[in-house]
Amino acid sequence: MPKNRITVLAPFDVVEIIAAIGRETGQFSFCVDAYSDSREIVDLFHRHRASSDAFLIGGPLAYDYLMEKMAGSPDLASVSVGYIPYDETAIFRALFEMARVRPNIDLEAMRLSIDHPAGEHIRECVEEINLGVANTFSKECISADDVADLASFHVDLWKQQKITAALTSVHFVYERLRELSVPVHRIHPSKSAIRTALTSLEERLQEKLVQDQQIAMVAIRFADAGELRVSDDVRRIVDRRRLLIEKRLDEIARRFSGVMQWASPIEANILTTRRYIELQAFTGITAQILCGLRQDFGVDLAVVVGIADAANEALALARSILDQRDFDPNKGIWVVDIDGVVQHSFESDVSLRYESRSTDPDLVEKAKLAKIGIGTVNRVFAFAESQRSGQFTARQLANWMSVTPRSARRIISRLEKNGLLEKCGAQQSFGRGRPVQLFRKVHD
Repeated sequence: MPKNRITVLAPFDVVEIIAAIGRETGQFSFCVDAYSDSREIVDLFHRHRASSDAFLIGGPLAYDYLMEKMAGSPDLASVSVGYIPYDETAIFRALFEMARVRPNIDLEAMRLSIDHPAGEHIRECVEEINLGVANTFSKECISADDVADLASFHVDLWKQQKITAALTSVHFVYERLRELSVPVHRIHPSKSAIRTALTSLEERLQEKLVQDQQIAMVAIRFADAGELRVSDDVRRIVDRRRLLIEKRLDEIARRFSGVMQWASPIEANILTTRRYIELQAFTGITAQILCGLRQDFGVDLAVVVGIADAANEALALARSILDQRDFDPNKGIWVVDIDGVVQHSFESDVSLRYESRSTDPDLVEKAKLAKIGIGTVNRVFAFAESQRSGQFTARQLANWMSVTPRSARRIISRLEKNGLLEKCGAQQSFGRGRPVQLFRKVHD
């Protein structure tokens, strides 16, 4: 059985370390490529996409940049992508190295400039070892586009003699400060963080393998508008407009590498795999096309997806739901798994609720002021609406949008400043015991 092909994209000074740790397991086939500037990550991704099953990115800054620039891309959606965070071990090691190479310096008098994406963790570590917290200067790197400003932040403080050393987790900044003879120490990812990231990526690859192997059968049954009943009128409409309807259904099938066929005069089936069904884009695109069928041809339809190890089993599952008396076709797209349990019920797919608002001048203007794309704003609103209480945390949003918690906090902060989100309380965290802030959408 061929090994999973993982491409490691990381800064020059850590890429081989990551690959070496990965090769210890013997479960992967590795390809490596390096960058200095995180903005190179998109070109590197395209270079290796065709020969890769997964990507491991050497830090959160490049990962966020890739997610931002390729949001919605099928190339990105079709592979697993992970990143290596900067944990406390990496930070303490950098601080220890700083003290080791400068043994005669008074730690209490040391003045540091530190930066994100690991900045908050750095500050916590500095506090824990009583390293002159009052003499530290910190700056967050919001985007890979801001790394030049981040380098200037350290250089200016050094020229003003406000610091004795700089601490950075950004390779580009580290190299730039070294060129200017600024005393700088680099935070490298720890081996434990690398192993954890690789383990997580392996689990995602195994899950993807299961998804690729399982069959999904989309059963689309036409009926009278507003009810799950088939009349002669429906049959005549479908038969008369069959070529046009078939063209729409073929469009769905092509988008998700499926095959469409007619099972009866009023039922069409699309054969695909579980992975495509579980992509967020499936429900959104499919719902749009099916909605167009309803509007253009005046017939209603019910859609159920069956998932099983064989096509006939998957289709039987889907039809068992369609044939239930209490089945409501207005609930959108249903998915039923191999055990006959309904996994999902997409009630009018939340991602479509704000589609019409994408051209709202006020919303577009606020998104522009927040320096966030209208698509991202719509996704955040959709997520907020999908929560029963309408409240969510930054980490919950990060998991849903497949971005880092730092990136989610940045998005929330910008939307909050421009009146699109608001704080609505806090919930207790069981990690450090600190309350976690809750947010909600500001209703018009």
